Amino acid sequence: MACYSPLNPSFQRADTQYGIRPALLLALGGPRAPASLLAAPRVSDFSKISEIGAEGEVVITKQKGRGGIVSVETCTAQLLYEIQGPWYINSDVTAIIDNIRFTQIGENRVSMSGVESAPPPPTTKVGITAHGGFQAEMHYFLVGLDIPAKARMFEQQLHAPPHRRAGQVRLRPRAAQIPPPIVDLVMSSYPGGTFHLDMRLGIPRPVYEYFVTKLDQTAVEHRVHMHDGRVIEVPPPSVTKIFATQQPSAPSFKVEAGTGREWGETVRAPLGLVVGGRSGDKGSDANVGFFVSSAEQYEWLRQFLSVDRMKTLLAKEYNGKEIDRFELPHINAVHFLLHDHLDRGVSCTTTVDFLGKNVAEFIRAREVDVPRRSCRNQRTS
Repeated sequence: MACYSPLNPSFQRADTQYGIRPALLLALGGPRAPASLLAAPRVSDFSKISEIGAEGEVVITKQKGRGGIVSVETCTAQLLYEIQGPWYINSDVTAIIDNIRFTQIGENRVSMSGVESAPPPPTTKVGITAHGGFQAEMHYFLVGLDIPAKARMFEQQLHAPPHRRAGQVRLRPRAAQIPPPIVDLVMSSYPGGTFHLDMRLGIPRPVYEYFVTKLDQTAVEHRVHMHDGRVIEVPPPSVTKIFATQQPSAPSFKVEAGTGREWGETVRAPLGLVVGGRSGDKGSDANVGFFVSSAEQYEWLRQFLSVDRMKTLLAKEYNGKEIDRFELPHINAVHFLLHDHLDRGVSCTTTVDFLGKNVAEFIRAREVDVPRRSCRNQRTS
């Protein structure tokens, strides 16, 4: 078994042939539990392991006697959280993951295969953090009937509408400082208008904005410091490839004439009744992936979840920006990248869901027409 080291020749060979990066992200990020696994035992002491063989074979597992579950479902969920498209680009190798496969080979043991590789780009990603100004906020609560009307009244009184997210009944006026009129509105606004007594967030605090850019790999001095004091210089890759800025994207699944399947009777139910999902932040973007457990369900899912459908499901949450979509047919998944969904990124966004981790749960809660036969053994009322 090869240890993860850029200096290990067997690891380098495996990296070239099979693309080890997805194995590392699954082990380091860890297979997270989808909603169906909320009852998994002792998930708090879950430790993850990637076993990487000298020839590139990969098994995701965990320490024996520890809590949690390693399954095709948890590995699929974690992969969908980590990616932005079919190219997983790194400074040492590019993993091509649209044909990735997971196979359960034992209890808490999942093999990974189907990953191809390409040379890395001549550049490497660099994160820059800069002072982004100041923020302050207050929380007002809305209770009872006529929530939309109460919110509109408060917005009109503020003259500057606060950011409101669907499904929330809390207003969060944000500014460089909280002016007295926002506090004074408690006596003249909507019925029951109340702000939170914890005023600490009203004190202006500095925020730092995160920017991502690229740097030529030849400008980076890559060194490995060994335990015995030796320092080994790691040269930049000798073979590179320039990738398009836009990753491959297919707005919808094209059904050839005469090959479409009739899905029969449908039932109105939350999408999450039959579909799992995982989402998260990627700078100012949010990525979200959805997966099902069978090939038949996937045939429906890939036809149903188009970019236009995603815009409809997002409803008022859709910001009008570009949405990328690609399919992972061997793990029954469809993945989306929502550009600038998090405004200026985690540290500066005005949304409550600043990490984008609830995008998947929001979409899964939306009611859609699901084929009844896909709901077998599921509660639909």
